[in-house]
Amino acid sequence: MRGLYSGLATWNLIVLAVTAVLGAFTGEGGAVEPQVHKVLGLFAAVFCCLVHSLLITHFIGSMKWIEQTGPTAGIADTKSLRTAWIKGRAFPTVVAAMLVTVAAAILGGQAQDGPLGMLVHVGLALAVFPLNVLALVWGRESVIANTLRLRAVEKQALTRQAQGLVTEAEVEALRPESGRAGGRILLFLAANVWVLWLYRRHVLRLKAEPLWPYAVACLLLALVGWMLLRRWAVRPPPPEPPRS
Repeated sequence: MRGLYSGLATWNLIVLAVTAVLGAFTGEGGAVEPQVHKVLGLFAAVFCCLVHSLLITHFIGSMKWIEQTGPTAGIADTKSLRTAWIKGRAFPTVVAAMLVTVAAAILGGQAQDGPLGMLVHVGLALAVFPLNVLALVWGRESVIANTLRLRAVEKQALTRQAQGLVTEAEVEALRPESGRAGGRILLFLAANVWVLWLYRRHVLRLKAEPLWPYAVACLLLALVGWMLLRRWAVRPPPPEPPRS
Protein backbone atom coordinates (compact mmCIF):
# COMPACT_ATOMS: atom_id res chain seq x y z
CA MET A 1 0.00 0.00 0.00
CA ARG A 2 2.84 2.40 0.80
CA GLY A 3 4.27 2.15 -2.72
CA LEU A 4 0.87 2.47 -4.40
CA TYR A 5 -0.13 5.50 -2.36
CA SER A 6 3.26 7.18 -2.74
CA GLY A 7 3.21 6.76 -6.51
CA LEU A 8 -0.35 8.02 -6.95
CA ALA A 9 0.16 10.87 -4.49
CA THR A 10 3.25 11.98 -6.43
CA TRP A 11 1.22 12.04 -9.64
CA ASN A 12 -1.43 13.97 -7.74
CA LEU A 13 1.14 16.66 -6.92
CA ILE A 14 2.22 16.81 -10.58
CA VAL A 15 -1.37 17.24 -11.77
CA LEU A 16 -2.01 19.94 -9.16
CA ALA A 17 1.17 21.78 -10.13
CA VAL A 18 0.31 21.70 -13.85
CA THR A 19 -3.20 22.92 -13.08
CA ALA A 20 -1.84 25.82 -11.02
CA VAL A 21 0.68 26.82 -13.70
CA LEU A 22 -1.99 26.81 -16.41
CA GLY A 23 -4.25 28.82 -14.14
CA ALA A 24 -1.60 31.51 -13.86
CA PHE A 25 -1.72 32.00 -17.65
CA THR A 26 -5.51 32.25 -18.00
CA GLY A 27 -7.61 35.38 -18.14
CA GLU A 28 -7.87 38.22 -20.62
CA GLY A 29 -5.05 38.01 -23.09
CA GLY A 30 -3.69 34.87 -21.43
CA ALA A 31 -1.99 32.07 -23.30
CA VAL A 32 -4.37 29.43 -21.88
CA GLU A 33 -8.12 29.31 -22.39
CA PRO A 34 -10.07 29.47 -19.08
CA GLN A 35 -12.06 26.37 -20.07
CA VAL A 36 -8.85 24.31 -20.26
CA HIS A 37 -7.94 25.32 -16.73
CA LYS A 38 -11.47 24.59 -15.48
CA VAL A 39 -11.59 21.09 -16.97
CA LEU A 40 -8.11 20.24 -15.69
CA GLY A 41 -9.04 21.67 -12.30
CA LEU A 42 -12.06 19.38 -12.16
CA PHE A 43 -9.90 16.38 -13.01
CA ALA A 44 -7.29 17.43 -10.43
CA ALA A 45 -9.96 17.64 -7.70
CA VAL A 46 -11.46 14.24 -8.59
CA PHE A 47 -8.02 12.62 -8.83
CA CYS A 48 -6.95 14.14 -5.50
CA CYS A 49 -10.03 12.73 -3.75
CA LEU A 50 -9.45 9.37 -5.42
CA VAL A 51 -5.82 9.13 -4.26
CA HIS A 52 -6.52 10.03 -0.66
CA SER A 53 -9.64 7.84 -0.60
CA LEU A 54 -7.38 4.87 -1.34
CA LEU A 55 -5.43 5.63 1.82
CA ILE A 56 -8.57 5.97 3.95
CA THR A 57 -9.92 2.75 2.42
CA HIS A 58 -6.74 0.95 3.47
CA PHE A 59 -7.21 2.07 7.06
CA ILE A 60 -10.90 1.13 7.09
CA GLY A 61 -9.98 -2.37 5.93
CA SER A 62 -7.29 -2.54 8.59
CA MET A 63 -9.80 -1.53 11.28
CA LYS A 64 -12.09 -4.38 10.27
CA TRP A 65 -9.20 -6.85 10.20
CA ILE A 66 -7.97 -5.85 13.68
CA GLU A 67 -11.50 -6.10 15.06
CA GLN A 68 -11.94 -9.62 13.72
CA THR A 69 -8.43 -10.74 14.64
CA GLY A 70 -8.57 -9.37 18.20
CA PRO A 71 -10.21 -12.45 19.80
CA THR A 72 -7.84 -14.80 17.97
CA ALA A 73 -4.83 -12.74 19.12
CA GLY A 74 -6.16 -12.60 22.68
CA ILE A 75 -6.81 -8.82 22.59
CA ALA A 76 -9.99 -8.03 24.50
CA ASP A 77 -10.24 -4.36 23.53
CA THR A 78 -8.98 -3.40 20.06
CA LYS A 79 -10.40 0.13 19.99
CA SER A 80 -7.07 1.87 20.57
CA LEU A 81 -5.43 -0.15 17.79
CA ARG A 82 -8.31 0.41 15.38
CA THR A 83 -8.51 4.18 15.92
CA ALA A 84 -4.79 4.96 16.19
CA TRP A 85 -4.64 6.25 12.59
CA ILE A 86 -7.61 8.60 13.17
CA LYS A 87 -5.84 10.24 16.12
CA GLY A 88 -2.62 10.77 14.17
CA ARG A 89 -1.70 13.82 12.12
CA ALA A 90 -2.15 12.12 8.73
CA PHE A 91 -5.94 11.73 8.85
CA PRO A 92 -6.91 15.40 9.45
CA THR A 93 -4.29 16.50 6.91
CA VAL A 94 -5.61 14.13 4.24
CA VAL A 95 -9.20 15.27 4.85
CA ALA A 96 -8.13 18.93 4.76
CA ALA A 97 -6.22 18.35 1.51
CA MET A 98 -9.30 16.86 -0.15
CA LEU A 99 -11.68 19.55 1.12
CA VAL A 100 -9.46 22.48 0.19
CA THR A 101 -8.74 21.02 -3.27
CA VAL A 102 -12.44 20.50 -3.96
CA ALA A 103 -13.30 23.97 -2.61
CA ALA A 104 -10.66 25.57 -4.84
CA ALA A 105 -12.09 23.74 -7.88
CA ILE A 106 -15.70 24.68 -7.07
CA LEU A 107 -14.96 28.33 -6.32
CA GLY A 108 -12.83 28.57 -9.44
CA GLY A 109 -16.05 29.02 -11.38
CA GLN A 110 -16.69 32.30 -9.56
CA ALA A 111 -13.10 33.53 -9.92
CA GLN A 112 -14.01 35.71 -12.90
CA ASP A 113 -17.00 37.33 -11.22
CA GLY A 114 -14.88 39.88 -9.37
CA PRO A 115 -11.72 40.50 -7.38
CA LEU A 116 -13.14 38.88 -4.23
CA GLY A 117 -13.92 35.61 -6.03
CA MET A 118 -10.47 35.58 -7.60
CA LEU A 119 -8.81 36.32 -4.24
CA VAL A 120 -10.64 33.44 -2.52
CA HIS A 121 -9.83 31.03 -5.36
CA VAL A 122 -6.14 31.98 -5.42
CA GLY A 123 -5.89 31.75 -1.62
CA LEU A 124 -7.33 28.23 -1.62
CA ALA A 125 -5.16 27.23 -4.58
CA LEU A 126 -2.03 28.35 -2.73
CA ALA A 127 -2.99 26.11 0.21
CA VAL A 128 -3.68 23.07 -1.97
CA PHE A 129 -0.10 22.10 -2.81
CA PRO A 130 1.48 22.26 0.68
CA LEU A 131 -1.47 20.39 2.18
CA ASN A 132 -1.12 17.61 -0.38
CA VAL A 133 2.65 17.44 0.20
CA LEU A 134 2.05 17.00 3.93
CA ALA A 135 -0.65 14.41 3.18
CA LEU A 136 1.87 12.42 1.13
CA VAL A 137 4.64 12.58 3.76
CA TRP A 138 2.47 11.94 6.80
CA GLY A 139 0.32 9.43 4.94
CA ARG A 140 3.41 7.30 4.23
CA GLU A 141 4.39 7.48 7.89
CA SER A 142 0.89 6.45 8.92
CA VAL A 143 0.91 3.45 6.55
CA ILE A 144 4.24 2.29 8.01
CA ALA A 145 2.94 2.63 11.58
CA ASN A 146 -0.25 0.82 10.64
CA THR A 147 1.71 -2.02 9.05
CA LEU A 148 3.67 -2.47 12.27
CA ARG A 149 0.40 -2.64 14.25
CA LEU A 150 -1.01 -5.28 11.91
CA ARG A 151 2.15 -7.36 12.15
CA ALA A 152 2.11 -7.13 15.95
CA VAL A 153 -1.49 -8.36 16.08
CA GLU A 154 -0.71 -11.18 13.64
CA LYS A 155 2.35 -12.15 15.68
CA GLN A 156 0.19 -12.44 18.81
CA ALA A 157 -2.25 -14.64 16.92
CA LEU A 158 0.59 -16.86 15.69
CA THR A 159 1.98 -17.08 19.22
CA ARG A 160 -1.38 -18.24 20.52
CA GLN A 161 -1.52 -20.74 17.68
CA ALA A 162 1.90 -22.10 18.70
CA GLN A 163 0.63 -22.43 22.26
CA GLY A 164 -2.36 -24.43 21.05
CA LEU A 165 -4.91 -21.80 22.10
CA VAL A 166 -6.23 -21.27 18.56
CA THR A 167 -6.12 -23.43 15.45
CA GLU A 168 -4.12 -22.75 12.30
CA ALA A 169 -7.36 -22.49 10.31
CA GLU A 170 -8.56 -19.62 12.51
CA VAL A 171 -5.38 -17.65 11.90
CA GLU A 172 -5.26 -18.32 8.16
CA ALA A 173 -8.92 -17.36 7.69
CA LEU A 174 -8.30 -13.86 9.05
CA ARG A 175 -5.42 -12.83 6.82
CA PRO A 176 -7.28 -12.00 3.59
CA GLU A 177 -10.13 -10.01 5.17
CA SER A 178 -8.47 -6.59 5.12
CA GLY A 179 -7.74 -6.82 1.40
CA ARG A 180 -11.21 -8.08 0.54
CA ALA A 181 -12.86 -5.29 2.55
CA GLY A 182 -10.70 -2.68 0.83
CA GLY A 183 -11.52 -4.11 -2.60
CA ARG A 184 -15.25 -3.98 -1.97
CA ILE A 185 -15.07 -0.38 -0.76
CA LEU A 186 -13.09 0.67 -3.84
CA LEU A 187 -15.64 -0.92 -6.17
CA PHE A 188 -18.39 0.90 -4.28
CA LEU A 189 -16.54 4.20 -4.72
CA ALA A 190 -16.04 3.47 -8.44
CA ALA A 191 -19.79 3.17 -8.91
CA ASN A 192 -20.47 6.34 -6.93
CA VAL A 193 -18.17 8.42 -9.15
CA TRP A 194 -21.03 8.49 -11.65
CA VAL A 195 -23.45 9.75 -9.00
CA LEU A 196 -21.34 12.91 -8.82
CA TRP A 197 -21.37 13.25 -12.61
CA LEU A 198 -25.14 12.78 -12.77
CA TYR A 199 -25.62 15.37 -10.04
CA ARG A 200 -23.51 17.98 -11.82
CA ARG A 201 -24.93 17.13 -15.26
CA HIS A 202 -28.65 16.91 -14.47
CA VAL A 203 -29.17 18.68 -11.13
CA LEU A 204 -26.75 21.56 -11.56
CA ARG A 205 -27.50 21.44 -15.32
CA LEU A 206 -23.89 21.72 -16.42
CA LYS A 207 -24.52 20.55 -19.96
CA ALA A 208 -20.86 20.72 -20.94
CA GLU A 209 -19.69 18.57 -18.03
CA PRO A 210 -16.91 16.34 -19.42
CA LEU A 211 -17.00 12.58 -18.97
CA TRP A 212 -13.30 11.73 -19.07
CA PRO A 213 -12.27 12.84 -15.53
CA TYR A 214 -14.99 10.63 -14.05
CA ALA A 215 -14.15 7.77 -16.41
CA VAL A 216 -10.47 7.86 -15.38
CA ALA A 217 -11.37 7.95 -11.67
CA CYS A 218 -13.90 5.13 -12.04
CA LEU A 219 -11.47 2.97 -14.02
CA LEU A 220 -8.64 3.44 -11.53
CA LEU A 221 -10.85 2.72 -8.52
CA ALA A 222 -12.40 -0.34 -10.14
CA LEU A 223 -8.98 -1.65 -11.27
CA VAL A 224 -7.37 -1.38 -7.83
CA GLY A 225 -10.50 -2.82 -6.17
CA TRP A 226 -10.57 -5.76 -8.55
CA MET A 227 -6.86 -6.39 -8.00
CA LEU A 228 -7.37 -6.47 -4.22
CA LEU A 229 -10.31 -8.86 -4.49
CA ARG A 230 -8.40 -11.12 -6.86
CA ARG A 231 -5.29 -11.08 -4.69
CA TRP A 232 -7.19 -11.93 -1.54
CA ALA A 233 -9.73 -14.28 -3.09
CA VAL A 234 -10.70 -17.09 -0.79
CA ARG A 235 -9.19 -20.26 -2.15
CA PRO A 236 -10.74 -23.59 -1.33
CA PRO A 237 -8.69 -25.71 1.07
CA PRO A 238 -6.68 -28.53 -0.45
CA PRO A 239 -8.45 -31.88 -0.54
CA GLU A 240 -7.77 -34.16 2.36
CA PRO A 241 -5.64 -37.21 1.57
CA PRO A 242 -7.62 -40.42 1.23
CA ARG A 243 -7.88 -42.39 4.38
CA SER A 244 -6.42 -45.88 4.30
